[in-house]
Amino acid sequence: SSRFGSERWRSTAPTAFPVARWRLPRPATTPIRMEGMLTGAVKNFGGEKGFGFLTSAVVEGDIYFQGRFLPHDMMAACTNGIDLRGIPVSFELTRSADGKPQARNISAIGGGIEAAAPAG
Repeated sequence: SSRFGSERWRSTAPTAFPVARWRLPRPATTPIRMEGMLTGAVKNFGGEKGFGFLTSAVVEGDIYFQGRFLPHDMMAACTNGIDLRGIPVSFELTRSADGKPQARNISAIGGGIEAAAPAG
């Protein structure tokens, strides 16, 4: 009984590590390969979902992005009901662990937000 108790006490030390072990195999949000700044346009963005997709002539398929990588003015515009679809943007392209394109450091270009303002 005392031996079981001491083994149990010793075995508690590694239990501080499962969180770290659990996080290691989750590199989906970790950029694997940087590809530099590109240009494209917002395909869609769900403000309530917190993510969206971009399109770009130089990247095949949709480019996923998280709302936290949008500049403040674009988030504010979305909150105010302005549709972000079609706004020209520049962005930093990264790849997820499974090779899917992701965008970071997004910024509107060519008067993007002003161009998207609803016609009064």
